[in-house]
Amino acid sequence: MPLDKNVLTALEEETGPSASYVLSRSAKKALNKSPASLTVTDLPALADACYSAAVPVLGTEASGKIKNKIEILLRV
Repeated sequence: MPLDKNVLTALEEETGPSASYVLSRSAKKALNKSPASLTVTDLPALADACYSAAVPVLGTEASGKIKNKIEILLRV
């Protein structure tokens, strides 16, 4: 499965239908990349960006889960 799809799956569990928006905005803002061009080395910065984007809406617990799920992809 492509990396962006794996990240999208991780986001969907907490953000539901807005997962693709969160991924797209976070990738663009933090890395100036499209989700399709993400690499494994981008994941730490992407995890931080997704966390920051989600905290105001979801709070720290759910946002922390998002960050952890993205960071787990580093080990896969």
